[in-house]
Amino acid sequence: MLCLVLLIISRADLLAAAPLSHHGRDVSLGARVQRAVEGYIKNTMPWRPEEVRITFAGLEIPAAGIDEGSLVLEVERIGTGEYVGDPAFLVRIGDRRGPRRTVTVHARMEILRPVVVARESLERNKVLDHGDVTVTRRWVRRIDPKTATSLDQVLGKRLTNNVPAGGEISTYLLREPVLVKRGNVVRLHLERGPIQIATLGICEEDGTEGAIVRVKNMSSQRVIYGRVRGENYVVIDF
Repeated sequence: MLCLVLLIISRADLLAAAPLSHHGRDVSLGARVQRAVEGYIKNTMPWRPEEVRITFAGLEIPAAGIDEGSLVLEVERIGTGEYVGDPAFLVRIGDRRGPRRTVTVHARMEILRPVVVARESLERNKVLDHGDVTVTRRWVRRIDPKTATSLDQVLGKRLTNNVPAGGEISTYLLREPVLVKRGNVVRLHLERGPIQIATLGICEEDGTEGAIVRVKNMSSQRVIYGRVRGENYVVIDF
């Protein structure tokens, strides 16, 4: 359903036969249209006012033939895309005699978003901890769903690429850390009821937390399967 905002300015709000004056300056019809669009944005956007920056390019609209004493501005958003960046708006300009003209207004919208960034240069395969990253706030014109916005999304994860100091951390750069590696000695633990067995094994493949891996029991030389539960720690739980 289309959402419209009507801005009606009465003759009492204007100087007779002159553009609206603001702090001693005449305000053009183009500027008033832009203010109407800004009001529409603030009434319909999902963010708090302090989280948004709205700017416009200069807009010149001839006022000839328009009764500015009964100005009516009708604002409608064009399209349904992301409400940030460079959205466009349709503004119908009219007065008490009816519609006069229609103009398209382009706005530039930036929002202030939390972003996880590297405190210093980080190398590939680094497992991230609190000393490696921090959360800052940046003005953005595009919302990237892959950009990490909280430390919970990144702590304990392994980087798949180098990240420069101040660089944003994207979730597509993160993987679960490898806790057991092929060829390494791991602790094996079996617990079934009253039976508990602890021994050592040689891991035959890399594995992350919760992964099922093959391990050769060093005592029996049998290959068994276990679940990774920690660094160099595998549990037989099935």
